[in-house]
Amino acid sequence: MFDVFMKLKPNEIKNSKINYYTMVIYSEIKNMLPQNTMKYNDFQSSCCSNSANSGESAGIIMESRLCCSYQGSIDILFKPGNPDSKRLAQTLEENLKNVFKNSCRKINTIPGGNENISGIPTVTIRFNFSCGKNNLSWLLKNIENIPAVVTMSLTEFFGIPFAAYRNKKIGSSKTDAAVFKRPNNNSEIIQTVEPGEKIEIISQWEDWYIIKKNNSSGYIHSRFINT
Repeated sequence: MFDVFMKLKPNEIKNSKINYYTMVIYSEIKNMLPQNTMKYNDFQSSCCSNSANSGESAGIIMESRLCCSYQGSIDILFKPGNPDSKRLAQTLEENLKNVFKNSCRKINTIPGGNENISGIPTVTIRFNFSCGKNNLSWLLKNIENIPAVVTMSLTEFFGIPFAAYRNKKIGSSKTDAAVFKRPNNNSEIIQTVEPGEKIEIISQWEDWYIIKKNNSSGYIHSRFINT
């Protein structure tokens, strides 16, 4: 299970619509996190947690601000000296470019940000709104696309497939089989199942079922499961 630490910073913009839509995007990212592979954590209450693993965790901070030098840009700030933070920022930038490819919006990946969870790669997504006008239309137009892109960027960063959560179903194992950490036979084996064992299936990625067992999730090839 990968940990995603998130925080929505108080906005300096005195515009209720901008604040509302920013909050909606933040909430949608939380809702879109695949429940079978990612766990949401509150940044404030978890920032000192000793359980955070730098190899399987990431932090996302969101904020909006007025910036007269830009006409509605997005800054993605990464922690200097943290290569994983920079890699996550670059992944977000490339994927967000696909959202705004027909727009004049600029996406800037730059070092910065003054908050971090010790050892955890953290990025800040900052929505800039120009002085004199709110440039609200582009945010509203992409209120669904932005959360999806951020969520998929996280799965890409962790190296796992994006599989939407679905209603669980019960299957049974045809034989002894391994449960892998990722949908790959060369991945780490985290559990095993026995012939006839009941299996809780929570999602699917291509030919792999994502199952839940002993309060943890993993991947098992569908050829080993009766449904």
